[in-house]
Amino acid sequence: MTSLDSVEDLVAAAEQAYDDAAAALAAAEADGLISQIEHDDLLQGRADAQQAKADAQSEVTALPAGT
Repeated sequence: MTSLDSVEDLVAAAEQAYDDAAAALAAAEADGLISQIEHDDLLQGRADAQQAKADAQSEVTALPAGT
């Protein structure tokens, strides 16, 4: 069974990773000097962070009612 504290930590980490990835992508695109490889890497980082958010949500959903 997953504890509420560990699920809260997962959610916070996933949200922070997504925010960081989105900010990195925006910063790299801001000056228009982004290579395709860099862009692809940043998009993959954002997608990975989005998956982490979905995984964290699954953990939240799996918590017993009233937790």
